[in-house]
Order: sequence, then structure tokens, then C-alpha cells
Amino acid sequence: MAAVLCAALVVGCQRENRVVDAGAHAAETSGGGSSNASANVNMPPENPPDDVAPEAGESAAVEAAPIAAGPAVDPARCETDISAGDTLAFDKSSIDIPTGCDSFTLTLHHTGSYPVTVMGHNLVITKMADIDAVAKNSLGAGPYRQYVEPSDKRVITRSKVIGGGKTVELKIDVAKLRAAGGGFGYFCSFPGHAHGMRGQINLVQPAA
Repeated sequence: MAAVLCAALVVGCQRENRVVDAGAHAAETSGGGSSNASANVNMPPENPPDDVAPEAGESAAVEAAPIAAGPAVDPARCETDISAGDTLAFDKSSIDIPTGCDSFTLTLHHTGSYPVTVMGHNLVITKMADIDAVAKNSLGAGPYRQYVEPSDKRVITRSKVIGGGKTVELKIDVAKLRAAGGGFGYFCSFPGHAHGMRGQINLVQPAA
């Protein structure tokens, strides 16, 4: 009788251990699943409607002191061209903008032949430090939003996406760049392009 009782206690203990272990395993699995689900939820949806577009955070970059406006300059110096073809590269790695310009016109030429759905290019102006975050946040914006999340407050301005043989102009409010102390850049937000297609914007005082 004692042997039977002892065997029953051993089986019961083993069952109890199995239940505890299974519960711990389930908790670990649930924790991993929750993490993955959260990551998926945080990804912006494809072509979300404007009224439910995810809100983007403010720039994490430290704001610099404002840059004083320089003397007025010849309007011809307040514009420049930039080109990109059927490769992932702009023909300029930096753009100089005189501080004396009120507005600066940046004209993008797509010198390639591929259509906009295959090799589209655009220009997005934001802080250099924010380019990667803005590009990631725009992944779900889709072609109908020109691959830029409309709620992202880090975007200063952007152009539409164009295909081969097309041209588009982008107007930049220079006062906004001066007020933020510079540190801005440009990139192409077409999926997969931001890593190689980016450059720096330099605010420069015109020569006397």
C-alpha cells in the first residue's frame, strides 16, 4: 500500500512539473509572439487613408542656433539642377544654397528611360540625421502618396515622383532652413533608393 501511494505521489509530482514547464514555455512563446505582432503593428500600412495616417515623432536631432540671412543675391543663384538616371545615384552629393535667397528652386531631371513604376525618383528635404527614419516611415505611403508619409513633421518639403525623361521642380523656403540652423539634406524616397540617393544641403554666405 505504501509503495502504491509513493508511486502515485511521484506521478503527481511529474505531472505538476510538466504543467509548470508547459506554462513557462507558453509564456515565453507568447512573449515572442507579442513582440513580433507589435513590430508588425508599428509598420505603416500600405496606402493608409489620410485620417488614420500614423503620426511621426519630432526630430531627435539637437536644434542648432538660427543662421542669419545674408545679403540679397542674384535670383539666378537661387536655383540649381540635379539629375538621376536609371541607377541609384544623383549627379550631386551636395547642394549650396545662399542664405540671401528667400526661396530656392531645385529642379530634378530624370535622365533615364525606365517608367516611374520601375525607377521613379523624387526629392525629399529633411534633416540629414532624420533621413533614415523618414525613409523607413514612408515605406507604407505607396505611390498614391508619392512614397512620403504625409503626417511626418520632419519633412520640410518634397517633390512628386517622376519617371524617365521627366522633370519636376521643388521650391524650398530658405527661411525654414536658416531658422533650424542648417543640417539639412535631400534623398529619394522611392522604395530601396534612400541608401544610395542622398546628399547634403549647405547654407552658404554669398561672397561680397
